Amino acid sequence: MNGQSDDGRPPRGGRRRLRCGGAARACPRRPLRTLLAAALAAIIGDAAARPFPVPPTAPVATVDVPDDWGPTATTDGVEASAADGAVRLAVQFIHAADAESASAAAIANLSRFGVSPAHGSRRASSRRTNGLEALKVDYSGTDPNGESEITTIVFVMQGGGAFVAVSYWGDDEAQEAVANDLQAIAESLAPAR
Repeated sequence: MNGQSDDGRPPRGGRRRLRCGGAARACPRRPLRTLLAAALAAIIGDAAARPFPVPPTAPVATVDVPDDWGPTATTDGVEASAADGAVRLAVQFIHAADAESASAAAIANLSRFGVSPAHGSRRASSRRTNGLEALKVDYSGTDPNGESEITTIVFVMQGGGAFVAVSYWGDDEAQEAVANDLQAIAESLAPAR
């Protein structure tokens, strides 16, 4: 039995004779999308995310933060931390003249969390995410847990002078463990409708 009928075609009924579990028997066809959906569900698990307006009153943008990060709305955006607290997140609305000024303001605001970038460690690059111009700035520095890598992505919003900064910090290894979440959060930022 090679999985084909005498005329070389697969048997009728949507089943082929395949080797399933070590024995030749009829196995149902499984569409690729069903398998992919199951794999995606296993990866995502129950890590639901919900949108937060930034800022909460008169929002210019929304950002999705996973529920397991324990997000809390603030007067200018949202704050959260990874389950073990080793990586923190702050999304802030900032009025500024340009992206460089907004980046400096975002970093200055992080001092309230005990975040301190090391002098001379600034690395900046321009990017485009979700159709928005952005400035990504990385620093080495410290936070209350010790050595820290600090990232601020400043998104240019419509209307001039309006920016949203997505900032996160923590040690490099801790950030790597939640890198997919951090990327998803940054990529979820979109102009408010």
